[in-house]
Order: sequence, then C-alpha cells, then structure tokens
Amino acid sequence: MSFVNALVIPKRETGGLEPRAQGNGGGHGKLASLWSWIEARMVTKPDLTLNDLVSELVDHTQCHGPPRLALACSAQSWPDTQKRPPSRRAEAI
Repeated sequence: MSFVNALVIPKRETGGLEPRAQGNGGGHGKLASLWSWIEARMVTKPDLTLNDLVSELVDHTQCHGPPRLALACSAQSWPDTQKRPPSRRAEAI
C-alpha cells in the first residue's frame, strides 16, 4: 500500500508525479570557497590530473594531512593528529 501512497500523495499535492528535489541544494560544500581557484587551474592546465590538482590545492591552502583529505580542507589546517604524550594517556585495564 505504501507504493500507491507514494504516488497518490505527490499527485494530490502538486498535480503531477515529478520527483522532488534531492540533495543539499549545492553551492555550500567544503570546496565552494575554492571553486574559482579550481576552475582557473583547470583552464590554465587542462591536462592536470586529480593527484596534481590535490597537490596544488594542498600548497595553495597550506592544508596539512593526508592528500586524500586535502579535498575536504578549504583554507583551514587540519588539527594535530599526533598521539597524546604518555602522561596524558588513559591507563590500560
């Protein structure tokens, strides 16, 4: 019965069966602030590989961390991920 309701409710509300918009609306992702820089790099170097682009992005943003995380880093640095010093570690049980 839920399949029928899934068709009847949108038909009643909108007069049609067009699918509803999905996603987050776009334009505010983690790389939104860097989009113009990325576009300019791709226009300047159209044969740039993703790995090269990530390397340049790390240099441009001074983002620290593994290269696979650099895409998620905008103009901020990643927090320090080193282990706690022994004096601050919890005792093992």
